Amino acid sequence: MFIAAAASAQNSPLVRAMQQETNGDLRAAAAAYRDALTGSDAVAALLGLERVFTQLGWNDSLADVAAGQVKQNPKEPTARAVQLRALYAARREADARGAYLAWVAAAPGEIEPYRTWSHILLDAGRASTVDTVISEAQRNLGSTKGLTTEIAQLRAALGQWDHASVAWREAVTQQDFLITAATYSLRAAPFESRRVVRAVLLSPPVTPGPRKLLGALELGWGNGREAWTALSELTLDDSTAALWQAFVLDAERGGQYIAARDALIALQRWRPDARIALRAATNAIEGGDPQSALLLAAQAAEKLGPKDGPVAALPVKLRALAALGRGAEAQKAYADLESSLGENERNDMRRLVARAWIKGGGVTEARAMLSGAATDADDELAGWLALYEGNLAGARRGLKRADPRAAEAVFAFSFVSRTRVENAPLAGAAFLTLARGDSAKAAAAFVRAVPEVADAASILLLVAARIHLAQKREADAISLWTQLLGSHADSPEAAEAELEWARLLRRRGDTKGAIGHLEHMILTWPESALLPQARHELDLAKTSGSERPE
Repeated sequence: MFIAAAASAQNSPLVRAMQQETNGDLRAAAAAYRDALTGSDAVAALLGLERVFTQLGWNDSLADVAAGQVKQNPKEPTARAVQLRALYAARREADARGAYLAWVAAAPGEIEPYRTWSHILLDAGRASTVDTVISEAQRNLGSTKGLTTEIAQLRAALGQWDHASVAWREAVTQQDFLITAATYSLRAAPFESRRVVRAVLLSPPVTPGPRKLLGALELGWGNGREAWTALSELTLDDSTAALWQAFVLDAERGGQYIAARDALIALQRWRPDARIALRAATNAIEGGDPQSALLLAAQAAEKLGPKDGPVAALPVKLRALAALGRGAEAQKAYADLESSLGENERNDMRRLVARAWIKGGGVTEARAMLSGAATDADDELAGWLALYEGNLAGARRGLKRADPRAAEAVFAFSFVSRTRVENAPLAGAAFLTLARGDSAKAAAAFVRAVPEVADAASILLLVAARIHLAQKREADAISLWTQLLGSHADSPEAAEAELEWARLLRRRGDTKGAIGHLEHMILTWPESALLPQARHELDLAKTSGSERPE
C-alpha cells in the first residue's frame, strides 16, 4: 500500500510539473501545473504556474488563469496576489488597480490587499502611489498595523530618512529577520542624513534589533569602529556573544580590523581565551596598530602558561615587531625560543626577524637572518634589500609582492615602477636613511638623488617636500614645490604639490594665495583624480575668506 501511494504521488500533476520545471521543460511544466489547479494542490500549482509563465513572458495568460482561480475562491489571498502581480507585469495598470480594489471589497478588515499592492508598487518605484495605498489602509482599517515594513520602505524611497529610520526601528525590534531588508533600505541614506539614522537607532532603550541594524549599516558605510560601538552597549549574554562573534567575521571580511580587534577583546574579557587574544592581536596588526598587538600577544602567552605560551605567541609578536621596525627586540625574542621551534617554524620566524630589521634599515642584520632561511630572489624582503643598495631592477621584481596597504611600500613601488633606471645608489641610500628614521637627512638625500632618476624625479621631490612640511620646515617645502611645478608640470605629482601648497597657505590664513593655487590647479589639471579635493578646498577657502572682516 505504501509503495502504491508513493507511486501515485510521483504521478501527480504537481510533482510532474515540478520535475519538468527543474529540468527546464517550461511548456510541459506549465501544462502539468494547469492540470494540478483542479485538485487539492491548487495554491502550490498556481505559484508554480506563476514561476513558469513569468519565465516564458506569458503574463497576460497568467492573469487570466489567476482570475479564474479568484472567481472559484474569492477569499483565496494567493490567487488574488498572483492576479495583481501578473496584471502589473503585463502593464495593465488600470486592471491591476481594479483587481486590488476588488480584493479590498472582498476582504474587508484584512491588511493583505494593501500589503501586496504596496509591495508591487514599491518594486516598480511608485513611492507616491504607495503613500496613497497606506492612506487607504488607514482610512478603511483604522490602523496601518501590519504595514510597518512597507511604510519603512516607502519613507526611504521618498528620502524621508528620519521617518524611515523610526519605521525600520519598530520593524526590526519586533521581527529580527527584517534586519537584512532594513539594511538594504537605509544604506542608501546620503552622508548628510546618516546622523539622523544613527540618532534614531541609538535612542533608548538599547535593544538588539536596532543595534544590529546600525552595526550592519556602519560596516557597510565603512565605519567599523562606530559599528562596534553600537553593538558593544548591548547587555552581554550568550546571544550577545554570538552576535559579537558574527560581527567579528563581518568586520574581518570588510577589512575593518580594528573594530574586529575591539570586539574580540570584549569577548575574551567575558570568557578568557588565549586563542581569541591571539586573533585580536592579528587583527590589530592588520589594522595598523602593532603596539596593541604586542600587549595582546603577551596576554595570550600568559594565559597559556610558561611552557606553551611564548612559542604560541611568537609569530604574532614577531609580526608586530616587524611592523614597528624593532629588529633588536625581534632578534632577542626569536633567539630565546629558537631551540623550541621546528625547522619550518625557524625559517618563518627568521624571515619575520629579517623583516623587522629591514623596516628599521638594518641591512646587515637582515641579511644575516636570511642567510639561514629559505629565500626567493624575487620576494618582498629581497626587493627591499635591493632598493637600499640602489638595485632598482631587483627592487621592481621584489616589491611587486609588498603589502599595498603599507604607505612606505606604496611609495617605494611607485618610485621603482616609474623609473626605467636599473641602478640608482643615491636613491637607495635615501630610502635607507628614511628607514633608519633620519627624516631630515633623508629629505636632502632624496633631492640629491633627483639627477640619477630623471624619469621619477617628481616623486622624490614631492616626498622630500612632505618630509620638510611634517617637520615644520615650510620654506624648504615651498622651494621643492616650486621646483616640481616649474620642471615637472606634466607629472602626476605636480597637481598634488599645488594642492598641498594651497592647503598650507589656507592654514596660514593666506586665503588669497590658497585660492590662486587651487584655481590654477583646477584649470591646469582638469583630469586629475584630486579635483574633488581641490574643489572642496576652494569652497573652504572662499568661505573663510568671505568671513574675514574688512
